[in-house]
Amino acid sequence: MSGQLILVTGSTGFIGCHIVEQLLESGYRVRAVARSAKVEQLKSTYADFGDRFDTIGITDIAEDSLIGAFEGVDAVIHGATAMPTRTSNVEDMITVATNGTLNVLRRAEAAGIHRFLVLSSITTMVTPAMTFSHKDWFQVPEGDNSKRPAMAVYANAKTLAELAMWKWADEHPHVQISSIHPPYVYGPVSRYWQVPEAPDYWALTSALAIATMLKPDGMYPPYPAHVDVRDVAKACVRGLELWKPAPAGERNRAGFLSPQYFDYSRAKAVILERYPNLKSRIIAADPPPFYGPSALEYEWVDRLFGMKKEDFHTFDETILDTVACILELEEGWKAKGYNPQVPTPDVNDQQQ
Repeated sequence: MSGQLILVTGSTGFIGCHIVEQLLESGYRVRAVARSAKVEQLKSTYADFGDRFDTIGITDIAEDSLIGAFEGVDAVIHGATAMPTRTSNVEDMITVATNGTLNVLRRAEAAGIHRFLVLSSITTMVTPAMTFSHKDWFQVPEGDNSKRPAMAVYANAKTLAELAMWKWADEHPHVQISSIHPPYVYGPVSRYWQVPEAPDYWALTSALAIATMLKPDGMYPPYPAHVDVRDVAKACVRGLELWKPAPAGERNRAGFLSPQYFDYSRAKAVILERYPNLKSRIIAADPPPFYGPSALEYEWVDRLFGMKKEDFHTFDETILDTVACILELEEGWKAKGYNPQVPTPDVNDQQQ
């Protein structure tokens, strides 16, 4: 499949940049969909790849006609979504998630494209059992979303979007669709990620949860499920390559978690071991208990994405690489005269 042209939405985000990077490094050609204001910056960023990279500007993923976007495209990785920290209107989050996904699928299929990998969220698989099986579905509550925390609305939005996607897939049985469902995503930013001019920790999306450990009155990540962003990107690429029909009555969807749940004590210890100068800065509160290894169905993950437990980054690698990235970003902001201060977000407003 190397050399094929892959269209990527959400290409400028924390995860999207890694997907583009791994596609290019694997020999693919990439067409990045981005807001029109970012097109020239993207062309400059990926200039070294010549005609293996191009980009198309849009105004609204949920409504744009995407004229010319799919010409010559072999497959689509759809990662664009409304983030809970990036919208003040909760209904917009739901509308963009569903309409954005369906708009991309419909227009791509009309252009003759039949292969899709959709980046979803573990929130669509949350049940009381917390097994995150490909058969698990979050039950979207009825009622007024405006009265719910942003994280709860995000779960609703992602679930409704995925349900709409599979309904559409059932109506178009010739298409090949897989969905990947990560939890909190940590790790360093891609070398091609556009660093905000001024301090903006929110741009790190869920990796902000690691930054919040780097202040005495900060907070630990609110949920133990996590995964490395580089593993997510690798799985997206492999998911396109390894697609096969799902067993009867099942879906090609998989939770995608690190084999080890977040070890809060270990995280604090390895950070201080590598960066003893952070002792006065690191979170002062005692760490929460360790929940043990993930019970995820890794045989199913291997089937969809060709990744076994040993293929994931280790916990220490993920934590230390994330912290190193945050410190490097802060040094860059300081060099420009800024005084970066890690925010303390509401636990309900952190993305998963």
